[in-house]
Amino acid sequence: MIAEVKGVLQLVVIGAIVIASSCESLGQCKFTGTIDGPTGQFDNYGSQMSFDGESLAVSANTDCTGQGNCGSVFMYRRIARSSYTSEGQLFSPEPQQNGDFGRALSVSQNNLVIASPNQLCEDESFPCGAVFAFRFEDGEWRFTQELRDPDPHEFERFGGSVAMNGDLLAIGNNRGCDPSAPPCGGVVFVYRLSSGNWTFEQILSSSDSVGNELFGTSVAFSGSQLLVGAPGNSVGGEDRGAVYVFEQTELGWSEVQRLGPSDLANDDNFGSRISTDGGVAVVSSRLAFCNVECGAAYVFRRNGQVWTEEQKLEPSELSGLESFGDSTSIQGSRIAVGQWSLPCDAGKVCGGVHIFEYDGTDWVETEILRDEIQAATDFFGRAVALSGDELIVGHSGADCTINQQMMINCGRVEFFECEEAVGLASSVPVSSNLSLIGFVAAILISVICVRGQERTLG
Repeated sequence: MIAEVKGVLQLVVIGAIVIASSCESLGQCKFTGTIDGPTGQFDNYGSQMSFDGESLAVSANTDCTGQGNCGSVFMYRRIARSSYTSEGQLFSPEPQQNGDFGRALSVSQNNLVIASPNQLCEDESFPCGAVFAFRFEDGEWRFTQELRDPDPHEFERFGGSVAMNGDLLAIGNNRGCDPSAPPCGGVVFVYRLSSGNWTFEQILSSSDSVGNELFGTSVAFSGSQLLVGAPGNSVGGEDRGAVYVFEQTELGWSEVQRLGPSDLANDDNFGSRISTDGGVAVVSSRLAFCNVECGAAYVFRRNGQVWTEEQKLEPSELSGLESFGDSTSIQGSRIAVGQWSLPCDAGKVCGGVHIFEYDGTDWVETEILRDEIQAATDFFGRAVALSGDELIVGHSGADCTINQQMMINCGRVEFFECEEAVGLASSVPVSSNLSLIGFVAAILISVICVRGQERTLG
């Protein structure tokens, strides 16, 4: 009996040592560099980003009229890991005060679209939005085309969301109207690139719209499919939200599926953000409730052409502010979820980024990234982008120094190198003589190890 207990204890100790070493080899994101906002105070550089693995676009609320912000976008090209060269600052071809140029943007294969959803209509009667297309040619980004709703209505937001996939472009207008399918619940315009110009292809709306569902708040491509978020959808309950899946066929785009999580509740706003990689999608539910309103993100996986819910992601630390999932990115087996309201020392709201790794069965939170300075209202995590082993975080509320002067809320972008996570279960040596007690103890230690990973980086 004594020998048997001794053997169990030995196995527990071995399991603990193996897993402790695995803690050190978990996928960790190490700070590698930063780019401070290059303009001025309150520019909130880093509030929006788009990264295709080569080109990086970063928006800022730049004052370009002398009376108020109209926005600008800074372009960079990756030359090595965490090493980028500047390709200039882009302004709206039609700069307008509070036009919100850069509120949404997408870069792909040397094509770039930048939305200005508060842009005045062409007759300047009221805001209706516009999207400006650029192309990288001969070493510079050149404006090529302006896109607008051909039948605008007052206070639309054409360009509230944008997404590109090769020669396809989707532009969301969550206050727009489909003339063939009233009432006005939001629309998405699909364009195709042909001979260097974006040509209108089709207007999309949901099949069950009852109006004001904010269809088009988010858009994301996945292969031949397009996912569209409608966080104001009230089918089954008020403002529960939904995601609609459209399939591209020879006859055009048609709705094939409506997504919603199994625990969807009133006021969840499911569909606020969508990120995709291959056949996996991460969908934010901005107002989801978890003891307090904190937000959630749901993972869906595509099997063939059908999407099924895989897992719900929730913040391990609650802030009482609904910001978890306000930014998301997925690359392979890693998900980054921004939570700009994550609390830090002395009750301040500083922000953070939650990293989840897929172990073959579950998405496990492996660490939380925070800024080292931890200043209040820093909005660390306001935007996130993953590509390969690199993570880029928008830190739009950060203070910085320009020409030896401290600038408040000028913003910055921070770069991290993320190691590949090691699956804990595979690190535990399981043999025919491993006792159940020893194995269970090892698993408990592994859970503590994973959940305890939290790092302050800067």
